[in-house]
This record gives sequence, C-alpha cells and structure tokens, in this order.
Amino acid sequence: MIRLAALAGAELDVTTEVDGLQAAWRSAAVVVVGSDLAAAVAVTEPPRREGVIVVADDAESAEVWQLAVALGAAGVYQLPRDQHAVLDVVGATLDGPIEAAPIIAVIGGCGGAGASTLAAALALTSARARPTVLVDADRYGGGIDVLLGAEQCEGARWPELSGARGHLEAQAFANALPRVGSLAVLSQDRGHPQPEIDLETADAVAAAVRRAFAAVVVDLPRHGDPVASLFVARAEAVLLVVPATVRAAAAAAAVAASVVAQGGVPSLVVRDAGPQRLGVEEIASVLGHPVGAILRSESWVMTAAERAELPVRRGRGSLADACGSLLASYIGAREMTTGEREWAEAG
Repeated sequence: MIRLAALAGAELDVTTEVDGLQAAWRSAAVVVVGSDLAAAVAVTEPPRREGVIVVADDAESAEVWQLAVALGAAGVYQLPRDQHAVLDVVGATLDGPIEAAPIIAVIGGCGGAGASTLAAALALTSARARPTVLVDADRYGGGIDVLLGAEQCEGARWPELSGARGHLEAQAFANALPRVGSLAVLSQDRGHPQPEIDLETADAVAAAVRRAFAAVVVDLPRHGDPVASLFVARAEAVLLVVPATVRAAAAAAAVAASVVAQGGVPSLVVRDAGPQRLGVEEIASVLGHPVGAILRSESWVMTAAERAELPVRRGRGSLADACGSLLASYIGAREMTTGEREWAEAG
C-alpha cells in the first residue's frame, strides 16, 4: 500500500492501533482498512464518510464484505490483483471533483493535409487562454515536438510512460511533460523505436490529461488503431482536414467513415477551396458532414513548419482565425483562474 500511495502522489499515515483512529478517520482524504483490523475498527462504530475502502487477501470473503458494509466502505480490494483499481480510488479522491477537459482531435483526410500543423496551432492558441496539452497519438509521425522545434526539450514522452496503469496523479503528470511556452506536449520520441502504445497506458494518460489540463488537443494518425479509437470516442470534436481536391475528398471519405466507426462525428476543415478547386458546399455534400472551418494556405505557415518555427506566432491570418473560431465553438471562452495563470506564466 505504501508503494501505491507514492504512485498516486499521496502521503500515507500508517497505524496498527485502533485507539486514536478517530481523528484520522475524520480528516484523511482516503481511509484504507486492512481486513485484519476491520473487525476491531467496526466495533468502534466510526461515523459514516466517503472514501473508505477495505483491502484483503480474499476480496470474495463474505465475512470481509460484512465488515466492509459495517464500515460504510465503498468496496473491497485484493492486493496486488486490484492495485490499479485502488490507485483510481485514491487518485480520484485526492484530485477532487475536477471537470474533465474537452478533447479536440485532429486528423488528416489524406497525406499532407496539414492536420499536424492545425493541431499544433490550435493547441498553441488555446494555451494563451487556458492550461492546454498537445498529445501526439501518431507513432509514425516523427514526433510533433519536432514541428514545434522542441525535440531537445526535457520531459516525458510516450516511451517513458510505457507500463503506466490506473491513476496518474494530475499535477505530477503535467509537470513531467515538456513545454513550449505555456503549452505542454506529449510527443512520440523520434530517437527511439516506436513500439505500439499499450491501450491501458493510453487510457491512463487520456484520463490524466483531462484532469490536469483545461483543454486537450490530439494529433491523430490516419491509420486507425486502438489508441486513436480511444481518443476519438472521448473527443468533443474530431476535425477532419480536407484539401479541396477530388482525390483528397475521396481519401477523406474513407477516413471519415473510419472516424464514425470509432464513435466520432467528424467536422470538416476545408483547405484552399476556390474557383479552380472543389467548393466548400460540394465537399460537405460529398462527405456528408458539417464544415467547422475554412483554411487558406499561407506561405509563411509552410515556411515556419520547415524551419520548426511556431505556426501561430502571428495573431492574424487564415490559420489564426480558424483556430479562434474552432476553440470558441468546442471549448468556449473563459478566463484563467489565478492558479492557471501562474502555471502558464511559469512556462
């Protein structure tokens, strides 16, 4: 239990004596009662409270469950079998009632659509107003930190998180990530072979980023995989970037169908529509999904990408306008709290 408390970022006060337990019973965020002491604690008839669990060698024992009911415990857990569940209970209690941050996922309708650039620009724009993280879910994308010129920044990347399970303490997780200004980034690592991201790890990370930040932007791969499906299913919006050409629209139709199959509803971001190309209404009609924004290619944005410069260092232009519009639609305007402002300024 000591190791689990450390993983959850909790301080553990251990006692083997029932006498004197009353103060701790009232003040502790979580009370974990070993089955060996459960009967003695139940005799004292402690007041009912939230955040009580029992750990036992045999979680199916009828006697242990009777004692758990007498204590008003939320459940009985067997260690080490149920360690991840215990982490979730302890961590959720310590984090407090935190509203899960919205996820905006971005995916290209075809190769070279500019999805990673849009994802980075959205995240950078959002980070000016709220704690934001950019998550790179494409293990074949070369690392989105390279796009941001942050490949040398220290901090945890996906390979370092391999094997993470259950609850990740929100603030410790946020502090471990590399930052570009006020934006936190969880990237692939181009310096190491990219193993498939374990689904349990991705699940723990997805839960942690939604607790630790006010907005989450995810750069998705076009090839569907379980991790991409996990983020799609939890996303507030899935932005499908579609250049206004016949071939791009045909490719995007297949990607859109995949997104729908994963439980998402695509919103189109149409790029470079015009007289010599397909129109916005035509693309929306062909793909059967609404248009969330219209983009116009800007030469300076492409030059910035080649130089690993930030794609929205200017507050104007088509990309900046699209980012502002999309964030207003899916996240909404809000003022930073004092704590959030201090976090952003620390970057």
